[in-house]
Amino acid sequence: MKVLISPVFDGNQYQKQLISHLENEGVEVVSDRSTHPPTRLIWEIIQNVPDVIHVHWTHPYFLFGTENWPYRIPGVRLIVMFFAILFVTQIKLIGQLSIRIVWTVHNLCNHENRYPNIDRWVGIQLAKEADVLQVWDESTRAEVADYLEVPTSKVEIVPHGGYSDLFDTVKSPTQVKAREILDISEFTRVLLYFGLIRPYKQVPTLIETFSELGFDEACLLVAGNPMQDGLEKRVRDLGDSDPNVRLDLRYIHHSEIPMLFAAADFAVLPYRRVFNSGAAVLAMSQSTPVVAPDMGSLTAVLPSGNILYHQLECGLRRAIQTNQVEIISVGQANREAIESEHDWRIISKQIIELYEGN
Repeated sequence: MKVLISPVFDGNQYQKQLISHLENEGVEVVSDRSTHPPTRLIWEIIQNVPDVIHVHWTHPYFLFGTENWPYRIPGVRLIVMFFAILFVTQIKLIGQLSIRIVWTVHNLCNHENRYPNIDRWVGIQLAKEADVLQVWDESTRAEVADYLEVPTSKVEIVPHGGYSDLFDTVKSPTQVKAREILDISEFTRVLLYFGLIRPYKQVPTLIETFSELGFDEACLLVAGNPMQDGLEKRVRDLGDSDPNVRLDLRYIHHSEIPMLFAAADFAVLPYRRVFNSGAAVLAMSQSTPVVAPDMGSLTAVLPSGNILYHQLECGLRRAIQTNQVEIISVGQANREAIESEHDWRIISKQIIELYEGN
């Protein structure tokens, strides 16, 4: 079986693991690395003649990434619409061929929420042509079906794979050693934000809220790459004004990730909106409790004991005041959930069943 995965982003660890485990199961994988329009799907199909096309995101085929300047071009909405129509036309052509279309719905709308009406129209057209849509849990299945106007019978559940395999060659330090390296007291309550810094993730709001709480024996560690210059400046200004906030604003290599999570008591996801969250699965893979909004897939994915909040301030306060015994217990439960429910060896077989139509 030959599968075209479209699109593939270099550095995306979820896709890296997916491809590796599919290949271990004997699937021939080819990658469409188009990350900006115009789409070249038809060319990839002609060149590779796959049995299955596995779509992951639609926005790279009609939007221009995270930079702001393309959206200041006069008439850019018409350009976006043209590329959206071009992508949908190619999907409809592919739908006429004997090629199975599987779509993993990572999110309902692009992260920057640009042209949501166009984004949804593209999603609805793709959903019509797709043979099956994949989501990660029951809580988002009905939401996807309703949003994309398809029957729930067309939406299948395959869990998000864990990230433990990525760190097999990286020895995690003890918490004491990790904090020594980061120059953080072993008696401090450490809250970690890790990941790309985008507007919807509300990192400035996280820093402001943490600072307003005024807990001297707590530290907020923000580690990740800002996707916009203006956002980076705001994060730096807020972080530099509070000695209990530590900033590491850059691309973090995966070999450094275990140290960050070893130092942390909680991973914080202060998102404005959540559909699925690989960051939560990453934290669970590192045996770290999670503080996150009570929405989307998080309610189903996170084991009991993790902190799901309706107000960020309340979530942070609970995390800072949680006792160490409970923190350790929740971290262990998270890791056990990863091993039992997010095992890539099982998940890759389930995805192959989607490819085969079983």
